[in-house]
Amino acid sequence: MVTVAPLHPGLGRASARRLALPIAVLLSLFMSVSAFAQSRQDKAREQFEKGRQLYAERRFDEALEALMGAYVLDPNPVLVYNIARIHEDKDDLEDAVRFFENYLKISPKARDRAAVKKRIAALQKVIKTRPPRGYLSLESVPWGGTVRVDGLVVGQTPLTAVPLTAGRHAVSVQLDGYEDWTTDIAVTGGRTLQLMAPLRDRPSPTTIDTVPPGAEATLLTSPPQPLGRCPCSVLLPAGTHTIRVTALGHREKLQTLEKRPGEPLTVRVTLDAEQATGELDVTSVVPGGRLRIDGQDAGALPLPGPLLLKAGVVVVEVSAPGHEAHVERVVIPASGRASLIARPRPLSGVGSPVMVGEGGGSGVRTGGYALIGVGSAALAAAIALQVVALWQEHDFENNGAYMRDPSTGQLLRTDITREDAFAAEESSQKLELGAVIAYSVGGSMLLAGIIMAAIDSDSDLEVLGGVTPNFMVTPSGVTLGLHVGY
Repeated sequence: MVTVAPLHPGLGRASARRLALPIAVLLSLFMSVSAFAQSRQDKAREQFEKGRQLYAERRFDEALEALMGAYVLDPNPVLVYNIARIHEDKDDLEDAVRFFENYLKISPKARDRAAVKKRIAALQKVIKTRPPRGYLSLESVPWGGTVRVDGLVVGQTPLTAVPLTAGRHAVSVQLDGYEDWTTDIAVTGGRTLQLMAPLRDRPSPTTIDTVPPGAEATLLTSPPQPLGRCPCSVLLPAGTHTIRVTALGHREKLQTLEKRPGEPLTVRVTLDAEQATGELDVTSVVPGGRLRIDGQDAGALPLPGPLLLKAGVVVVEVSAPGHEAHVERVVIPASGRASLIARPRPLSGVGSPVMVGEGGGSGVRTGGYALIGVGSAALAAAIALQVVALWQEHDFENNGAYMRDPSTGQLLRTDITREDAFAAEESSQKLELGAVIAYSVGGSMLLAGIIMAAIDSDSDLEVLGGVTPNFMVTPSGVTLGLHVGY
C-alpha cells in the first residue's frame, strides 16, 4: 500500500524516507490473499481493495474498517502492518506502535523485522518529545455535520477520539439548513472530551397563497401570530406548524405545514364557499295555520321564533282549516330578516265565515269612509255644543252684579230674576250633556269607520305597527278582533 500522508511532522524528511513503507511488503499482501481458502478469498480481496482505495482518498477511518474486515476473513500479518501504518498516518502514534508490535509478535520471522523495530523506536521517541495529547469525541443532532477544529476539517459527526494537542481549541459544526454551532474547548492530555452539538434549524421563508386571494392567515403559536392578508410570507424553522385561514363568505380552514430544515416552502390553501343564510318571520291573521317552505312542512303557527333559511327566493305556503292557502314568494336576504303576514281566504259555502272585505272590500271601505264622515260631523257638533254651553256660563257669571237675599242668604244677580238664573244654569247643563253624548257617538262612529277602512282586502294597513284588525261576518253574527304580531 502506498503512503499518501507523512508519518508525523516531528520526524522530518529524512526520517520519513527511512520509515517509508516498503513496496515489497505491500505487494506481499496479494500473495497472502492468493493463499486464502477459495470460499473466503474473494471477500477478503474485495475488502482489501476497498481499503486501499479509501486510503488513497485519505479516508482513514473507513480504510481501517475495511482492512479490519479483511483481517477477520484472513488473519494475515501484513494486514496488521497496514493497519499500523494507517494509524501512523492519522497521527495516532500510540495505536501505531501497538499494531507494529503485534505485527512482530504474530510474524517473528518477518524479513522486515529490523526495519519495523527501528520504526517503533522512532515513533516512541516522537511520542516522548511531543506535547501531551488528548482526544475529542463529538456528536450532533442531527448527525452528518462537518467538524472543524481551529478552522481545519477533521471529519463529520459522529466523531470518536480525535487526537488533539493539550490546550484550548475552537470547534465548529456546519450542516446545510442549520445554524453553525461553535464552542471553545480545553483539551487535557491523556483524557477524552465528550461533546454534544444540538444544531438549530435555520428558519427559511414559507409563502402562503389562498383561494380566494386576500384571505386572513394566522400562525397558531402561543400567542397566535397574525400574518395578514395572503399571499403572505413568514420565516419558519423545521417542524410541524398550523395556520388558520379565514375569509368572508367562506368556511374557516386549518392547514398543517411540514417544514424541512433550511428549505423554502410554498403552500396554497383553498377555502370552501359558505352558504349565506337569513331569517324569515311568518304570522297569520287566521289562528291555527300550518306553514310549508318550498313544499316542506315547517311547523304550526305561531312560530316560536324566526326560521333560519338559505338566502334567496323561497315559496311560503300558509294553510288553515276552512281557508284557501296563502302562497307567496319571499326573498330571504343574506344575514337579514324577511317578514310575511299571511291572510288565507275563507272557503265559500253555507255556514262558512265570510271575511268582510275579502271579495267585497269596496263596500266595506265605502261604509267605513261614511262612518268616518258621520263620526267627524258628530264630533264637530259636540264641540259646538260645548262652546255654546261655556259661552252661556261665562255670560251668566260675568255680566251682572250679585247681592245677598236677606230672607234666604243666597247670592242673586241684580240684573235678572232668580227664576231666570235657574233657567240659564239648567240650559247650560243640558248643552254640556248634549256635547258629551255627541262626543261618545262621534268617537265610536269614527273608530268603527277607521277599522272598516283598514280591514279592506286591498289594504295592507297594520294598526299600531303589528296590530291587524280582523272583521268577520258569520251566520251567528259579526266578530271584530285584532291580531297582534310580536
